[in-house]
Amino acid sequence: KGSKAGFTERFLLLGVLIRGGRASAQSSHVPLSAHAAKMRLALPALLCSTAAALLAPATPSRRTVKLNGFFDDMMDKFVVSENDESKQNPPPPEPEKDDRDVAEKLFGFFFGEVEDAPMGLTRMSVDTQPDQYTAETSGNSNPAVAGDDADLKAWVRPVLLQTMLAKLPMYEVYDSNQDGWTPQAFHDAVDRRGPGVVLATSTDGQKFGGYNSKGWVGLGENRAGLSNFLFAWRRDGGFDKLPKVGGAGMGVVDKPETGPYFGPEGLTIPLFSKSPRRARCKLGPYYQRMPSGGNSMFEGGAGEVALTRLQVFVGDWGGEPIP
Repeated sequence: KGSKAGFTERFLLLGVLIRGGRASAQSSHVPLSAHAAKMRLALPALLCSTAAALLAPATPSRRTVKLNGFFDDMMDKFVVSENDESKQNPPPPEPEKDDRDVAEKLFGFFFGEVEDAPMGLTRMSVDTQPDQYTAETSGNSNPAVAGDDADLKAWVRPVLLQTMLAKLPMYEVYDSNQDGWTPQAFHDAVDRRGPGVVLATSTDGQKFGGYNSKGWVGLGENRAGLSNFLFAWRRDGGFDKLPKVGGAGMGVVDKPETGPYFGPEGLTIPLFSKSPRRARCKLGPYYQRMPSGGNSMFEGGAGEVALTRLQVFVGDWGGEPIP
């Protein structure tokens, strides 16, 4: 019929017949009857006529069409046209770019590649251990958490991006207007509660405070806090975050006889009996200066302001150990 599949089919069948004829012709040692001898003499003529019929063009039957499709598939699998790009081997993938520096490459060559979790221990990152990094200062707000009260949602939660308290439920543990303006009342409420946030309100309505990543214990020590920061809300609704500078040392001065001290002079609210509502601020040595370069986060650049309220918020750790 002219197609490669039809020709292949008939050629294979012809081979089977010829092989069978040869086998019959070579079996001369078997005695044949007179009728069988006549059939063997007529076999060459039968093979020739059969071959002519098989190789001659013919209208394909349904069975032939099905077989043609089978042989087409087989030929497509084992015979690939040089011009058929869809069935040629795809080009090899480009090698991945190695962005490691020289030190990392040398380490990997001598000691093996760095594992994501060596011995089952995950590596520290800003997502898993945010308080091991300096505070982020992008100005982006942290989203609220279910259960936040009005003050927490408006003034505290937005500044907690990239902290241990960012997604943790929190509650107010100290309120000066309810618990008193004394160092003892302050430490009775906040000691051993873990990381906390101080929120102060001045007489002119400004909101400011600080984040203490290590919390308070009231043992008279200077507590380190690399991720500590101060913050001050502006009249335009934004806020400034002022991270710890000069290393982690003296993030807070934790003395039982005073209120919150962020560094010896960053933001100090001593709660002294003579002037318990006074707050002082001096930026630069321990906490970063304002974006304008000023050394006070109080409005107008004042070094001291009077307070109307002092609050502290801490995390609700549930049954987990408090860090």
